Amino acid sequence: RASATLDAYRSWVTRSGSQRAAFVGEDSWTPERRFDRVFERLALPGMHRDARFELLVSLGRLGVYELRAGKLQLSGENEATWAAKRAFGIGDQLLLERRAADLADACELPLDALDLALHNWGVGERFGDGIDPELEGDPAVLARIRSALGL
Repeated sequence: RASATLDAYRSWVTRSGSQRAAFVGEDSWTPERRFDRVFERLALPGMHRDARFELLVSLGRLGVYELRAGKLQLSGENEATWAAKRAFGIGDQLLLERRAADLADACELPLDALDLALHNWGVGERFGDGIDPELEGDPAVLARIRSALGL
């Protein structure tokens, strides 16, 4: 399956003219719109939601391309989507995205950090990416989170 993914990726890049053109799209696009459009276009064999999301977040965070998640792209069979449905108590994609954005705002976190949090919660493991997992949260931030979740 890996060769099918690479072949599909090469075809996508070739149709776009170059790898840069494939990831940049239109110069007028905002980083969020670019993320959404490239995410859609990377729906290639073997490129599941988590792989596409992580690739685009990494490319954006590293400054390779101007990409920023404007929504979590919650759909399909993956831990982040399942966890979001459990946490927010709803299965509708539009409402999931809205509630996720509200929670990220309340936590004062970039939306892509919430993706990692939902994934961790869904698998029952905590990956702190260098942050002490026993670290206590700021009480004011925790109050905003509780409010965003309606707790």
